[in-house]
Amino acid sequence: MVKYITKSDLSILVNLASRQINEKKEGFFDWQDDPAIEDGEFAVGCKAAAKIYKAKLDGAYAERCAVTVGYIIGAVNAGLKVALLQKVKEPGLPFNAEGWVVVSICGYPIFHWAPWDFPMEAAQKEGLISLVEPNTRDDTVHAWKNTNKPKELTMLLGWIADPSSAPDPEAST
Repeated sequence: MVKYITKSDLSILVNLASRQINEKKEGFFDWQDDPAIEDGEFAVGCKAAAKIYKAKLDGAYAERCAVTVGYIIGAVNAGLKVALLQKVKEPGLPFNAEGWVVVSICGYPIFHWAPWDFPMEAAQKEGLISLVEPNTRDDTVHAWKNTNKPKELTMLLGWIADPSSAPDPEAST
């Protein structure tokens, strides 16, 4: 059975996200300029360029995780059903999602959080994360629905603005 995030869960979620943000410290989120390219080559060595790009990507994904908490707050306050899911197996993903959490909004698995971006163990201890076994009703309800990121984000913004337009994931099966 999937646990949906309630308004009373939001303070726990915010505290966990805030703790993670503060543990990463300010420098982690600092802006990183792309490595300069001169005459078709990186102005710094390849290893240095890769390190810069990794820092940019890590910072962007950690920031995206924190911003997603804002989406969750808006969605829950609008009355939408939001769940944090640990899916045992997730077909169709272009990456290994083992240990990742899926943020499902109205039955749409819209965001994935990496274990290094959110304190999963603490969230699990708080009862915020539901384990979803393959080939179960919950797996079907929260399965990918052949959407893409522009469609998902547009749907989400529309649902938050007009909650009556959002599907009820529990009514879909």
